[in-house]
Amino acid sequence: MRAARPHRLLRLAPAALLAGAALAACGLSSVARQASVHLSAARSGSGVLMRTDGTGSGALRQVGDQLTVSTTVSGLAPGSRHAEVVHGPFGYCKPNLQVPDVAVILPDLVVGANGTAHASLRTIVNTEVVEKGYYLTVLHGPTPTRERSLVGSAPTPAYTAAMASNVPMLCGNLGPVSPAATRRRG
Repeated sequence: MRAARPHRLLRLAPAALLAGAALAACGLSSVARQASVHLSAARSGSGVLMRTDGTGSGALRQVGDQLTVSTTVSGLAPGSRHAEVVHGPFGYCKPNLQVPDVAVILPDLVVGANGTAHASLRTIVNTEVVEKGYYLTVLHGPTPTRERSLVGSAPTPAYTAAMASNVPMLCGNLGPVSPAATRRRG
């Protein structure tokens, strides 16, 4: 029977420590966090319920700087295209609690002939997004063509200006946020 080679483990340990230190230095947790989102009609800042037959759901998972978002909506006009973004960190899907701060730009939802759309994204972020105070919105119109290269990132001033009149149609708070289940090897 061959003995384990401890020198091999010792070479890997510094790399693991450096990776953990890098995440800690930028303030990101290496613990997997996940949240689900129920999307329903958004309310304007004055409290008026936006008219839509659409509903949807989303799932977010973050491990360190790796973020995965998946969104599905139904009941929208076939052929329509809708921008979607994660807002936060200090807001909710309630009138006067929605914040203009966009944390992550997501891919547009392109609605199929049956009125449903699905989009997903894996990206690197520099902040904890799967947290209380973040929420997901689907907007009435699409992301302008020249701004679509920003998917997966935080917005630029040009993006913010271009999207100023694109109002939320569907909105959902993240939550509850929980540690993600991990698989054990056995």
